[in-house]
Amino acid sequence: MTEPDILYSIQLAPGVNSPYETASGLHVRGSTPHQNLVLWNGIKTYHHAHLYGMLSAFNPYAVDDVLFYKSGIPENYGDRLASVVDIRSSSKITNKFKGSIGMNMINSDAIIDIPLIKDKLSVKLTGRRSFTDLLETFTYKKLADRAYQNTKIQNRDQSVSGDNTFYFLDYNTTVNYNATKRDTLQINTLYSKNKLRFDQDSRTLKYSDKLITENEGYNIKWHHSYHPNFNQKTSFYYTKYGLNYTFAADSITKNIEIRTKENNIRELGTNVILKYLSGTKSNISTGYQYIKKYFKHGFATTTPDYFLILDQDDRTLDIHAAHLGYQFDDAQNWFVSTGIRLNHYSGLDKTYIEPRIVIQKTDNLVYRN
Repeated sequence: MTEPDILYSIQLAPGVNSPYETASGLHVRGSTPHQNLVLWNGIKTYHHAHLYGMLSAFNPYAVDDVLFYKSGIPENYGDRLASVVDIRSSSKITNKFKGSIGMNMINSDAIIDIPLIKDKLSVKLTGRRSFTDLLETFTYKKLADRAYQNTKIQNRDQSVSGDNTFYFLDYNTTVNYNATKRDTLQINTLYSKNKLRFDQDSRTLKYSDKLITENEGYNIKWHHSYHPNFNQKTSFYYTKYGLNYTFAADSITKNIEIRTKENNIRELGTNVILKYLSGTKSNISTGYQYIKKYFKHGFATTTPDYFLILDQDDRTLDIHAAHLGYQFDDAQNWFVSTGIRLNHYSGLDKTYIEPRIVIQKTDNLVYRN
């Protein structure tokens, strides 16, 4: 691959590795991938890769900044233990229409910046789609061999005809609006999808596997400045993740068996942060966060003779969190960040306190000729 990749780049940091050599399998200081909090403009994401881990699901050309915390995570982040990957697009207003298109041996992409009101309102649109369902290049075949190893797609009986169709897509929208001198507004959308269909035919039986994974999210961020030293950040987001798998076995005359697997997560959240700059090197912040999660999954088998539910669950969880922190940053000497986070899980009736503290000393080396 010739393009940059956000999640592969993070693996260059000390303490981060991917034992399975995938983009999304980030193990930070011995943790597991599901313990990483990955945000796109404040939208929590549950699906981080295309081609089953081989490529990041985030278009690198739509990214302006990435904050990566592998230790000493600030108190305003929660819900994960290992690390935070906070991916952000530009919040600057574009006054000039511009765009670009690109293509490699896997996908094509496009980016468009559209100014609507000078110095007030602009829109950025980005999209990416693979053409692997139309053309299987040598690059795709190499990645597919890696992604599908030890699966039925690669280990199928060569005497049985088979057809594998796969593609992915993602697109993002960012709207930046300077409402007043003290108020800015940003609206973001996120969508990514992977779709696989694998068919096998023998003389008497036909097998079909269908797998779809989707991640969809929306976010509104409002920044208000009460004073040059005192500001407020408020955000609202909604995210949805879905995995749907279907296996069907058919004979020439009738359907024999259908197996289905569904896994869905929906999440609604809001976050309010107040920050006061107590000096040129220090600040105090406090805030409140509310999260409502919906979980649902089911496994079922259907035959002409019976319908069997192997497992299913459907529940909700409410999380209330308050946090308070202090930060001192002297770039030439000391960096100190302390804070505390209080989490209350109303559905479980449990409360947890998380202290946060980071102390760093900068070594100023003087070189003499």
